Amino acid sequence: MNNGAAWDSVGMTGIPAGGPYYLSHINNVLILADYTGVNGIWNSTNNGQNWTQYTGLPGRPIYAVMAPFDEVLLVGTDSTGLYKLLGNSFTPANNGMGGHNVVKGITGKENTFKNGVIARYYYVATSNGIYRSGNQGQDWILVKAGNFTKVF
Repeated sequence: MNNGAAWDSVGMTGIPAGGPYYLSHINNVLILADYTGVNGIWNSTNNGQNWTQYTGLPGRPIYAVMAPFDEVLLVGTDSTGLYKLLGNSFTPANNGMGGHNVVKGITGKENTFKNGVIARYYYVATSNGIYRSGNQGQDWILVKAGNFTKVF
């Protein structure tokens, strides 16, 4: 691939008709998410030519998909909270948040302290507040209460 080259069309195999879809990634794996949630989330390891569906999502609209630091793929839904990819299936990742948040934003921030220690944090914007995780989305603490739609 050449970052200055024009885009090329590829034939896509395995994706159901419908959508609307949007793209994300984790490392070199392309992620295709159906915003409506009906068709779930798909992945391609060969630049979008072939796609395989992940399992474990509830069939609800998907508002956010991100892999902070390319470590863990997280998915935010319209009413069933946050999900984390483990293997080829998603599992709920709402420990400390409750289970019925609307999750509209996911990001990661890296803090470098004066003593040289580097800490990576994940943040999610939800209908109940901004939450932070210091352990790759295993556990969450409320940072600021409120109804948030974005996190930077």
